[in-house]
Amino acid sequence: MKIRKKSLRSLRKTNFSVNRSSIKKELKRKGFGINSAIEHRSPLRYLGQKMKRENLIEAIASATNHLENSMKALAEKNEKELMRLVWRAAADLEYALFLFSLLPKDETESSSWKPDPHSKQVEIGSALMSARDLLREAKGSFEADEIHEAHKKTWMARGHLLRVHDFFEKRRRKGEKSASST
Repeated sequence: MKIRKKSLRSLRKTNFSVNRSSIKKELKRKGFGINSAIEHRSPLRYLGQKMKRENLIEAIASATNHLENSMKALAEKNEKELMRLVWRAAADLEYALFLFSLLPKDETESSSWKPDPHSKQVEIGSALMSARDLLREAKGSFEADEIHEAHKKTWMARGHLLRVHDFFEKRRRKGEKSASST
């Protein structure tokens, strides 16, 4: 028992604070002034928020790029490449939505953001163009600090990509069934 009490005392006395000079160096390395970081009360928190925002913009830009390439693959009738690019764009969107969830925001109802459920027929080209346009708008909204609007547009673009993915999955399953029945 005495050993345990002694080790607890030593832990309480241990200084777990981050060295201020190492924070200054890291902020300077990342291009932030210490005064702007102190204004947000926590330099590390500010640095983390800034990095999340940069990663979010990169994820949206990457998804947009994959969608543009997928439209080229659609024009070339390269279905395998099209499915791969749609998958990559969807993965980037999932990452962007995860980063949105980490940003401070008001709680919102995202059920109204879903695409029209009555439309069962999927037009691949128009769905890809809609998703791409929504992502371009989302990036602009995000850069204008309209976080809620950017999140909404990213979520809606994800819905379009999920519908395209479901279309290809149904087609693949149908092909497997017809191949196994013959």
